[in-house]
Amino acid sequence: MKKETKGLVTALSMASMVFLAGCVDIPRPFRHPDEATQKLSSPPPSRLVIVPATQTLLDNKGSELWRQDMVKALVSQTVPVVAREASEGDWLLAVSASITGNQVTPLYVITDPGGKERARKQGEPVAANLWSSGDPVFLDAVAQQGAVVVSGMLTGIQAQTMAQDPKSLKNRAAKVYFVGVKGAPGDGNISIARQFYKSFPDKMNIIQTTPKEADFTVSCQVSVTAGAKGTTGHPLDNVEIVWTVLNKEGKEAGKVSQLNAVAAHSLDKFWDSVATVVAEEAAGGIKQVITNNSGRNNRPLPEPNAHSPSYPSIGEEEKDRGPNDIQANSSAKNQE
Repeated sequence: MKKETKGLVTALSMASMVFLAGCVDIPRPFRHPDEATQKLSSPPPSRLVIVPATQTLLDNKGSELWRQDMVKALVSQTVPVVAREASEGDWLLAVSASITGNQVTPLYVITDPGGKERARKQGEPVAANLWSSGDPVFLDAVAQQGAVVVSGMLTGIQAQTMAQDPKSLKNRAAKVYFVGVKGAPGDGNISIARQFYKSFPDKMNIIQTTPKEADFTVSCQVSVTAGAKGTTGHPLDNVEIVWTVLNKEGKEAGKVSQLNAVAAHSLDKFWDSVATVVAEEAAGGIKQVITNNSGRNNRPLPEPNAHSPSYPSIGEEEKDRGPNDIQANSSAKNQE
């Protein structure tokens, strides 16, 4: 009997090390606020309106093409947006451009429904001769870069709004309803769940056993299947554990996946320390999913007229410039 117990403990210890080295697949829609891969989960406006662009240093056709390209690019950034005239209650995005020397710089300004400017930021400067050409491929590339800038602005506005709301997840812990664990052999369902209850809660996340007023819902599905023989001829089991996180609306916020191979039948009865490692590893990943999805770690934007750097506005002379003026300016610079 003692010999069997010792063998079981050894098997569990080996399995623990395998899980510890396992891979956790964590979707990161808000990986870092300044990264080009940034996505906006829930922007402040229910819909952003791009008003007709008139101060773009492009002709009417080019201005409208840029505006429509911005719509497509922002949709790809998961921002709800339309191009039309402004109406009451709209959040507005104004796009414009200014010229300095032989470079044109796009400018993006977001205004709330009350008419208050909430954010402004410049895009990357581009060559004036390329800008004046109105080339569709070029304007689409500018729009793609601009969409990343605008998405970041909206994320900052969202963070600013959350910071001012005592009920937002910036100012309180997330309430997480844990459904439980299913599919594990032996005592896995109970052991993993028990360890998750111990590992998950902290000052930013609390766990509850009912769905009432929960911000997120977490469930866990375990699958154990027979695998190939090991390198020493010993059979293995493939263990796949998937933790699914749903937001308050019941939509998937992300998943944490754990996939490993362990000695065959080593988890048929007791999970022991394996359950501890699984739960601790998953808890960290789930917290990251919640943080990414809620935007609670995003940094608010500074007030446009307070702490942000001043941006050059388009002067009256520049407003009246057209594509030919830009081309002439660029040519003169090149001759110098």
